[in-house]
This record gives sequence, structure tokens and C-alpha cells, in this order.
Amino acid sequence: MKKYIKIADTIAMRIKDGLYTPQTGLPTHRELCSEFMTSRSNLHKVMNLLEERRLIERCRGQRTKIKAREKRTLLFLFFSSIKGHLIDRSGISARLYHGIHRFAEEYNLTLLVQSGENFIRSGCSFGAQIDGIIAGGVNVDKYLPLLQETGAQIVALGSYHQLDLDVFCADYDEAGYRAADSILRRNLKRPLFLMLQFEDEDFLMTSFAKSRNAFQEKLLLHRKITVFHHTVHYKDLAAPGKTVLELFRKIRENNVDSIVYCVNIPYQPLRRFTTVRTLPSVVIDRQMEMDDSDPSMELIDFASERIGYLAARRLYKRMQNPALEPLRILIPCSRTPEQEPQYSNNGDIEQ
Repeated sequence: MKKYIKIADTIAMRIKDGLYTPQTGLPTHRELCSEFMTSRSNLHKVMNLLEERRLIERCRGQRTKIKAREKRTLLFLFFSSIKGHLIDRSGISARLYHGIHRFAEEYNLTLLVQSGENFIRSGCSFGAQIDGIIAGGVNVDKYLPLLQETGAQIVALGSYHQLDLDVFCADYDEAGYRAADSILRRNLKRPLFLMLQFEDEDFLMTSFAKSRNAFQEKLLLHRKITVFHHTVHYKDLAAPGKTVLELFRKIRENNVDSIVYCVNIPYQPLRRFTTVRTLPSVVIDRQMEMDDSDPSMELIDFASERIGYLAARRLYKRMQNPALEPLRILIPCSRTPEQEPQYSNNGDIEQ
């Protein structure tokens, strides 16, 4: 991260904590340059970033003022087919949340979080004034009319490119191609592509299956490779249940030599068993508790935090200018956490 961004983050945190207030103002530029050991040109970038975040106000010939905090509220709404799903605990929704939360912290926005289940149970009300909504998960299109009734600006997360909204989505096809590259690079011949079955079959087929189809498409060009598929039900993971036992049998009977875990599968329960644990594997989409020390496991990361951050950034711009044309953005994968991009002061990716 560039030095001026770190300095801006430090000053923003002091404003948030009340160390600098509209009454006290900021220290002089000379004092700030001395404290942070930086140049005036770099400090100018810091002030530009703080002004963009609407934390300060500058007028020519006057001392920089700290703005009174705007009471703008974002809502992260996630619809899951799993009852009792906790958004900020695990899986894709948690990683999206972390990215959105990071942006809200940087720009001093209030962030509320609600599951689609609670949204429906509460009669589609939020109990607060909402300025912007980031909606992800299943059936966002189904509940969109209800969200629009709030009058808030909306950004969607997922494969909803038919909607007249800003839409941010992971590149499922690219993930499948990269998984195939991993199999080819390691000279594996009998991979099994494993998917997780939720209650909502349509969402499963339209989203996660894109990675499976791309994976198969690339490997079918190689005659010596045989691709297997299997789907486990999320309710069978703990026991293990019927679909998990069928997986074990398929691995043994077909001499499967590798396994690809597709998008949000809690693979740890499966890897308790030798039948699965001994196989080289590819994990599509990083999980919060993932162990990076296993050399037999390769990660293809959807970088969901990045998707959440950039979606929040776009929503903030739309709150300031509702007339913006809708964007449809496919976010490319990162192979490892080290390849996670930095963000420039306007929220764009610095390649």
C-alpha cells in the first residue's frame, strides 16, 4: 500500500476516534509532514483522498476543516438458501462482508447487515433509513421490486446481468479454466469436480456450474484425461450422509486421482477421511479458515473481499450521482492471496 494511503487511513482513524474534531481541526501541514516524515506533495495527495472520503473540507486561504460526519447508511443484504445462514461467519458472504466493511470504515459510513431470511421475516423492512443496498446471494432478482421500494441505490452481486443495475460477479468460467490448468500442470489424469448442493437448484446450475462446464471443456481436449463429477448436499457433510458416502464410492470405483472443490464447499469435514485427504486437490474460492500449509492443495481465489470492496465503492459513487449508467463487471480470480491487488485512492485496482 502506498505511503500516502497509509497516512490518510491513520488520519481518518483519528477523526473517527474523535482525536481530530470539527472544533479542533487538523494539525498544520508542517506538523503533519514532520510527524509522518513525508513531503508536501505527498501530503497533498493525502488531503485529496480525505476530501474524497468527505472527511475534510478545504477552502483557498483557510485552514482545512473537518466535516461533521454524514449519516449515510449502507445495507449488505444476502439471500441464502440455507436457513439460519450467518453472513459474517463463513463462506462467500463473510468474505464479501469484509470487503464492504473495509470500504465503510474508510469512508466513515454506517454499515448494516441483514440476511434475506430476516428481511422476509420482518416484512421486507429494515428498521432504519438506508441510503444504499448491496444485495447478493440467491433470488436477488425476485426480491428486487421490494428493495426498490426503499428508494435506496442498489448494487447486485452475482450472475444477474439481466438486471438494470450495477452488477459485480466473480468470473466462474475463468475459475474453471484455471482449475483445469492445475490438473494439467500436475499431470493428473482422473480428476473429480465436486459441487455443493443447496436448496436452490436453479442458482446452483446458473452460477457454480459455469466453473464445472469450463473445467470439463478444457480437459476434454485431452484424450488421456477422464473427468468425473459429483454433487454433495450441504446437509450430508457433518454425518456423513448419503451423497458423501456416494462420493467415497465413486472415488474408489473410478480410481479418482484428484479432486476440485467448487465454490464455498466446507471441505474440512470431507478431508477427515483418508479417501479424500490423500488426493491432490484444487479449491475454487478461498475460505476463511483455509490452511495454506498443505502442499497438495492449490487455491484459485475469487477474491470476494475485492468484489465486496469494489461494489461498495460503486454504490457510494451512485449515491452521489444516481444518473450513472449501470456497470456489469466480471472480477478476475487471484491465484494466491499474495496476488490480491492494491486499491488506488479512487477505489480502482492498481495492477
